[in-house]
Amino acid sequence: MTNYKLACLLAACLLGASLAGAACSSGDPTAGAQSKAAADPKAASSDSVGVAECDQYLAAYESCLKDKVPAAARDMMRSSFESTRASWRQAAATPEGRAGLATACKTARDAARQAMSPYGCQF
Repeated sequence: MTNYKLACLLAACLLGASLAGAACSSGDPTAGAQSKAAADPKAASSDSVGVAECDQYLAAYESCLKDKVPAAARDMMRSSFESTRASWRQAAATPEGRAGLATACKTARDAARQAMSPYGCQF
């Protein structure tokens, strides 16, 4: 499988995880904003999702993008990555969403481990 196909596969996995995270959130569109306002301002301003498995995965993926992925593939992958991060943050704003994120992030890490190995990335 070519690097481009692997990158597309990973982008699809990230998009699926992103959609799964959004599905875990409550139906109230203001719930995330309310939770963020009540959260520690330092945590809300960082790139942290607040779930250890997710934060570890996101840090490793971002490092891989920055240091190992060729520029030609980086922009597409970064866009998907940022969407995933935003969806996971939204899901983490509710107890129900937070509960499912650890598993979703482990699954995303496992998919990335295989898909990003041609770039020499470690997860």
